[in-house]
Formats: sequence, C-alpha cells, structure tokens
Amino acid sequence: MAGEFHASLPSPEWVAKRYVTKGAPLGYHCPVPVPITLSQIAMLDKSPRRNAARLFINWMVSREGQIVQYATTFAVPVHKALQLPQFVPFADTIVGKRANVRDDALLVSDTHKKMSELWDTYWAAAPGAKKN
Repeated sequence: MAGEFHASLPSPEWVAKRYVTKGAPLGYHCPVPVPITLSQIAMLDKSPRRNAARLFINWMVSREGQIVQYATTFAVPVHKALQLPQFVPFADTIVGKRANVRDDALLVSDTHKKMSELWDTYWAAAPGAKKN
C-alpha cells in the first residue's frame, strides 16, 4: 500500500503507546536489557510555596498520583505497589526481561565520548549522508 512500510525507530514505550491509542498501526519491541530511565522531581529551597510543593511531590509519588500519571502519559509508575504488567505499555515485550537503569554519569564519560565519535563516523559514511 502507498505510504506504508516497515521501519524501526528508537522510542520510549510510552511515546509509541500514545500513537497506538490514537489508532496508529505500530508495534513495539524492547531490547535486552530493558533500558530504564528515571524522572526527577524537585522542590526549590527558596520556593515561596514550599508546603504546596511538598504536597504535590507527595501526591506524585503516591499510588493515586502514579496512576494519574500513567493514565495521562503512559509513564510507568515507580510506586512498588504498581509494578504490575497492566501499568507497562507493551508489557508482553518488556515484563520479565533483565533491566538496566541508565547512569547519567556515563553520559559525560570518556567512553561515551568515544562511542559518540564512532557512531558519528558511521552516520557520516552512510549512503545519502551530507558531507561537511
């Protein structure tokens, strides 16, 4: 059919799930180990509404807050009581696989720099790549 093709694009599961719920004909495959990243939430020390910030943070990490976050964004809950397949988009491709949490310190390491340089040479040599 015109306009349809097989492709592989790296994407977090929650992004792909958003498109699937809108009717996009997408599938999802997760590698091993399952890459895991954590979102951070913080309160500024000199915030004029520190108590409101504390209440919001407490709610965000509660079961109720995590369920609302999943329902609106498909972000996998971090609450231990919600570590269930029904809260994992494309659970059949993710649940049960070994996981590995991304270490942000690696992003500034010499190894990351060398890997980025190596990948850049592959991209530059790819057919159709623009030459500088």
